[in-house]
Amino acid sequence: MKYRVFLYILMLGFLANAQAQTKGMFEARNGVINIGSSNILSNEKIKLQGDCEFYWNQLLEPKDFSDSVKKFTPQYVKIPKSWTTYKVNGNKLPNKGYATYRLFIRKAADVEQTIYGLKLSSIFSSYKLWVNGNLVAEVGKVGKTKEASEAAFKYHDVPIVAEPSLGNTDSVEIVIQVSNFKHQRGGLHFPIYYGKYDNLLADTRWMDILNMVIVGIIFLIGINHLSLFLLRKEDKSNLYFSIVCLVMILRNVSTGDRIITYIFPNLNWEVLFKLDNLSGFATIPLFALFIYDLFREDFSKKLLRAYLYIGVAVSLLVILTPANLYGKFRTLFELYVLVGGLYLTFGILLKATLRKRPHAVYTFIGMFILYSTAINDVLSSMGIIQTAYVAPFGLVAFMILQSISINIKSARAINHNEVLGVQLQHEKENLERRIEERTRELQSQHDMLIQHQEKEKLQVWINNGVTQLNEVITNNKDNYKNLCTSVLSALIKYIDAKAGAVYVVEEEEGNKYLKLMA
Repeated sequence: MKYRVFLYILMLGFLANAQAQTKGMFEARNGVINIGSSNILSNEKIKLQGDCEFYWNQLLEPKDFSDSVKKFTPQYVKIPKSWTTYKVNGNKLPNKGYATYRLFIRKAADVEQTIYGLKLSSIFSSYKLWVNGNLVAEVGKVGKTKEASEAAFKYHDVPIVAEPSLGNTDSVEIVIQVSNFKHQRGGLHFPIYYGKYDNLLADTRWMDILNMVIVGIIFLIGINHLSLFLLRKEDKSNLYFSIVCLVMILRNVSTGDRIITYIFPNLNWEVLFKLDNLSGFATIPLFALFIYDLFREDFSKKLLRAYLYIGVAVSLLVILTPANLYGKFRTLFELYVLVGGLYLTFGILLKATLRKRPHAVYTFIGMFILYSTAINDVLSSMGIIQTAYVAPFGLVAFMILQSISINIKSARAINHNEVLGVQLQHEKENLERRIEERTRELQSQHDMLIQHQEKEKLQVWINNGVTQLNEVITNNKDNYKNLCTSVLSALIKYIDAKAGAVYVVEEEEGNKYLKLMA
């Protein structure tokens, strides 16, 4: 059953990825995306991808392109990609600098007023956006120097009104000025989407709701593990897992659409970026602690120390240095996450599963799903592939499987305790019965001992009395009258009597009678 669930999850992942790929069927050629008469925009959004006009070290506005005197020769580059992957005049571009992007969308003309929109996520690290000659968005401050620019993040949907009465609506010109002096990756690294504004807003709301649901699930699971640790502090794996949940919540609200900026709209770019990176790179040592506490037999303590030392070093570098400095090592950090996560999954958990460690299979399946989605996100972040970020869903799958594992463990412990309780009750009843039987046996022996002691005491008393009478008889055998008196006196004294008499049987002339002697 558990393997079937695993297969279902994988199938859903492949279907979701296939669906994501179909939405990117339109590509720009020579700076133009040609949708033609397709009605895809009525229900779907398209990703701006393909060949885009690129002007390095130039901050151009739409009016500059309409100037007949000025002539600008574009270079065509692939988007979405960081401009650090581009070459201008044979030279690879640095991360620091500024540039202008220009792209056209050709579509069917609108017959009535229609509101379209652009969905923008993170553009490194400040930009200005014009659509059809109108400035519609500005995030941060675009400049030609570090001092003149200001970095900022903003995930938002920008409305674009297409009004047929004001002119042609079959062409959309998009001009974006970008400057970057903070991040290791500059420019349009993440996809931009174009579609009906209502559809984009619905998509954003749905993603916000989904992210909040994910945060709520992770929060509840984290609280559950923390309460389990407080009830049973010997099991530290629950503490480590609750900390992982906290870090994952932080990551979920500081990446993607950056929900944390809804709460703190003026959050400093540097702080936000540190939260983004720290919540990603700090998970490996936490997972290592969690897995080590569960499967100590399969996890070397020296290897655990290596995970911790590297994790602490990376975290301190992120905390103490600016983004432009630790960003130079980002690829190494991401490789650390990939290699470290893969070894935890296949080097530790798979081995524990094959050795049939208790509950290892659930942890392995959950970690496999989590790191499959994490690898997707890291490769997407590195620009190797262009897919949606799905790690939060992998995280939820991992945490749900881990909760199932804990519930199974708890259920088995309860069942075991119930069996032990029944056995203990039987043992108690048997013990009480044996004690009762032994008590009766001891009581019987005690009664017999008392009776024996009473008999012995009586026999001694009789023997002593006989001895005394024998002495009296011996001393008075010559005088019958004195004998009777002495015997009576000795008997009265010995048995503590108040009075007594001694009679003897006499016979006279054939008649018998009693004669009082004493």
